Amino acid sequence: MFGNTERERLHGLRLAKRRREWMAGRVAAKAALQHLHAQAGAESPLHGLVIGNSSAEHNRGQPEAAGFHVSISHSQGYAVAAASAYPVGIDIERVRPFPDAAREMAFTAHELRFSAAGGDGVCTAVWAFKEAFMKAHGKSIFGWFADIELEAIGCDGHLSWRLSPRLVAQLPSRQGSQLSGYGGLIDDYALALVGQCVSHGHG
Repeated sequence: MFGNTERERLHGLRLAKRRREWMAGRVAAKAALQHLHAQAGAESPLHGLVIGNSSAEHNRGQPEAAGFHVSISHSQGYAVAAASAYPVGIDIERVRPFPDAAREMAFTAHELRFSAAGGDGVCTAVWAFKEAFMKAHGKSIFGWFADIELEAIGCDGHLSWRLSPRLVAQLPSRQGSQLSGYGGLIDDYALALVGQCVSHGHG
């Protein structure tokens, strides 16, 4: 299932928990890639699909595969991944309480009001969206928490958002406005998917 380079990376992880997370994430990502290849009429065994890490300045360290964008996330026993020909970001988070200080730092005034009635589940969903959005841009969430505002979660899971002028200035012109997103709660987890093509996620 894993190539030589991937096995070397796996064996270099010292903690058993980290190795399990890494394997689960890579398997989910390969399943997503395999689905894309199948749509194009190609058969690709999992061991033949190699997922590396980008060295590009704008998304250094992000997972990637030849010709495709890849996003991976894991949280307390679950792993999810998405693959697309276009930028994509996915995030899964175990529903958890957010201390007041964390919410005030990461959420806008609208998000604080929006999440107040929904409790920990909605707070976690807001956080997952922010993570997925920044992953779709190859960026870390740190330093940009309140620059991404989740305006609403539709009945169908469709997400709508607004960006600060500061963040818009940092993003390529085609991104941020042409992306779409879906998210919601699944049992005790919040899941969010953002991208120009969001139909190829597997977990």
